[in-house]
Amino acid sequence: MTMVFLSFLLLLPLKAAQAQPVSHDKVIKISLRLEKTDVFFAYIEPDRYIYRKGNQEISGPKAKAAVLKEITTLSLTPETTSEQIVHLLQTTDFPSIKSMDIRMIDSDNHLYTWVWNQKG
Repeated sequence: MTMVFLSFLLLLPLKAAQAQPVSHDKVIKISLRLEKTDVFFAYIEPDRYIYRKGNQEISGPKAKAAVLKEITTLSLTPETTSEQIVHLLQTTDFPSIKSMDIRMIDSDNHLYTWVWNQKG
């Protein structure tokens, strides 16, 4: 069984008026281990987007929609729990999630971390 690794590196002061999530986070890095595919999402300010699935990579405007979709779906806040995030991921795009590691740095440079590993 092939294990998969998904990682986002997102550096973004987000603004709802620009069809982006309501947030003022500077950095979001999301790593997921799945069963069959490696996927990587990234935003690097001011306007760099990267999406990689397996050995194929797209960047720039072509990757923007996919990256922003995942950020919007998660809508992370310091109060969000790892279990809430995993449930959301399992019921949307990543039902085969095996582990998760998320790091978020807000506009005040506070680091928030969410970690989860499937038992068994």
